[in-house]
Amino acid sequence: MNKLSSLTLAIFNGGVSHLPPEDDYLFSFQMSAIPEMELFEQIVKTEAFQRLKGIKQLGVMDKMYPALNHTRYDHSIGVYSKAGQLLQALEENTNIKINDFHKLCVKLAGLLHDVGHGPYSHFWEKIIDQCNNGREYQHEQVGTLIINRIFQDIRLSENPEEHEYGVELINRLIVSDKENFRWRNVKEEFIFDIISNKSCGIDVDRFDYFERDWERFSKTDKICPSGSFASDMETHLENVRHIFKEAIVSPDRKHIQFNRSHIDRINSVFSLRTALHEHFYQHCSIRALEDVFLHMIELRKKEEDREIFLTFTDAEDYVKRWYLGEIPLNDEKVEMWLRNTSNPELNKYLEAYKDIERNVIISPQPNNGYEKVETKYKYKVEESIKDCLSGDGPLDGLRWSYEFNNIVYYKVNLNSSRENNAKMLETETIRPFNLSTTPEDYDPYVCKLSSEMKKVAKEELHEDDNIRKQALAQLREWISKHPHIKKCRTDAVFLLRFLRTKKFSVPAACEMLERYLTIRQLYPDWFRRLDIEDPALEEIFDNGYLVPLPQRDEQGRQVIISVAGKFDPYKFTSAQMARMHSLVCEALLDDEESQVAGYVYVNDESGMNMGFVSLWSITDLRNIVKCIQNSTPMRHKETHFINIPQYANKVIEFGISCLSDKLKKRIILHKSVEELKSKFDPAILPLEYGGTIPLSEMIAEFKQKLKQRRAAILALDDMQIEVTKESANFGGNSDADMDVGIVGSFRKLEVD
Repeated sequence: MNKLSSLTLAIFNGGVSHLPPEDDYLFSFQMSAIPEMELFEQIVKTEAFQRLKGIKQLGVMDKMYPALNHTRYDHSIGVYSKAGQLLQALEENTNIKINDFHKLCVKLAGLLHDVGHGPYSHFWEKIIDQCNNGREYQHEQVGTLIINRIFQDIRLSENPEEHEYGVELINRLIVSDKENFRWRNVKEEFIFDIISNKSCGIDVDRFDYFERDWERFSKTDKICPSGSFASDMETHLENVRHIFKEAIVSPDRKHIQFNRSHIDRINSVFSLRTALHEHFYQHCSIRALEDVFLHMIELRKKEEDREIFLTFTDAEDYVKRWYLGEIPLNDEKVEMWLRNTSNPELNKYLEAYKDIERNVIISPQPNNGYEKVETKYKYKVEESIKDCLSGDGPLDGLRWSYEFNNIVYYKVNLNSSRENNAKMLETETIRPFNLSTTPEDYDPYVCKLSSEMKKVAKEELHEDDNIRKQALAQLREWISKHPHIKKCRTDAVFLLRFLRTKKFSVPAACEMLERYLTIRQLYPDWFRRLDIEDPALEEIFDNGYLVPLPQRDEQGRQVIISVAGKFDPYKFTSAQMARMHSLVCEALLDDEESQVAGYVYVNDESGMNMGFVSLWSITDLRNIVKCIQNSTPMRHKETHFINIPQYANKVIEFGISCLSDKLKKRIILHKSVEELKSKFDPAILPLEYGGTIPLSEMIAEFKQKLKQRRAAILALDDMQIEVTKESANFGGNSDADMDVGIVGSFRKLEVD
């Protein structure tokens, strides 16, 4: 029996008291570990890891500042990468060879270190503490249980003993717990300093979130200090990058060390941390937002006390229930739960929350509907760095200490009227639509269709003044009596989206409207917060990924061109791609000419790389296609594809297979741009496709429209429906223009 086997047997037979002498034990597994990239791919594909895509790194901050929307998924992969870079630097700078299995475990610890986070990251811990009588949620403890479950199905090694060793090592590396690691005599103790460094607080976890958070904070000019602050932060970050590149292993192999002569650069780590807390993490606007959110949670919990959702009593049971799908553990599902309420007091908070979401509340002031709150919050850190310095010099008194005390912010006073609250707003949000389901008066409608398009509407949609008037009246009556629709636009142009799409079949239009409202709440990352001032969406649009053409085709249809090569799948997510499509569509949907004539899509797949293949999961791809064809009020007339790479055929074929038979027949594949031009007047196409107007000018023109309609599009998020199990099942066949649907109480219109 080899030495490790006897060690494992000793543990099983009574703990670690029978460990072999330190000099006798050397980590010496056979190379039976699974290849790293195979493990990486297996872990990333697990539901536990994919869940991190739905957990924002900075909690609820992105509700106020859209740039702060990066996720635990992004951060975890970043820590994995930086751990590998630091391991390589340590080997090169110290001229040592670190055990390959140890390196694998360190990198996987970086990948999995945050897998136990609850919704809204660290803010979830505040929620549990406040709503659960002070009981703590410890994401490290939950993470350990999740990691153990992951490695029940994924093997680190074909050797069972090596696998067991590796799983425990990963868990201990995450919390830098070398003391309680069962195999205590690890020669390379410094590896416990890489992910979480208890010796001095300088580790790759902090390095990654410093860099990642600052990159996003630097785009939030409303809270980012002016002057030299930004350049100072960049200098600090560059110093941190430098000290990691020069890191070495201490002679006793117990610690990672940094060059004492670069103490100013080392100080940058702590200067960064101080600045991020003082100016961002504890910013008064953020604290006000969190205050509103906590009150919403408390009120909703009183209304529906979901014990397993907000009560954390037993970590093992908690994780077990989560794996069984009983607990909604991501941001989106918590928000759906919050909004699904009829509590008038909670609705007041929801109104305030929506104001904050739309950047209405920027710098609250007292005496204008806001109450001053001064907390005795104390943030104090003392880091001893003497064990982490290499070179000559005194070893005593090397500590870094910083603190700040009083955080002053202003919370919404719900006893004050919204009119008074509005006095302090730096920018006012336009609310162009009445969202009451039973308004005193409906908007007067004047048809703006051209005479030619009126003929098309009559011939294809059976629309005339009488039919339109009857249909609008019946659809409005249905909305007013719907038990689950709480807020909805009832203006004619909005409702005509659905009536024209369904050729004035009122039952079918009602069904589509219900599905439209439902998907906006089921998939907020795809269909809500459609803001052209969101830095990611603005960059995607400016790059030219999705552009409506300024001129219509010969049949009066709106043409939208999509260029795959303009979208970076390694920088942006599938959710951001979906929101880009939703933003452009919402900007077009109130156009009456397009409501009648319909839409034509041109998809240029040149530049599509392998990143697109893994961008969408099969489930998400299937769901987004269902949403588009069953729930989006658009007349999809034709979809053209050009320049499809061979390796992308299967992905596109799968997407097409999810379409209805009617839409499948409207797919047209072209071998070349010249073939495409035979279907369109080349003059309406961009210059790059044989037209006359450069794509860049088309982008600039439509961007102005997006900015003009920004407030109206964001106001759509105020619409609200209570999502039921029945309404959540928004699939079904939409091939036919249905005469009957979920609405049985309305007769079919009689056409004169």
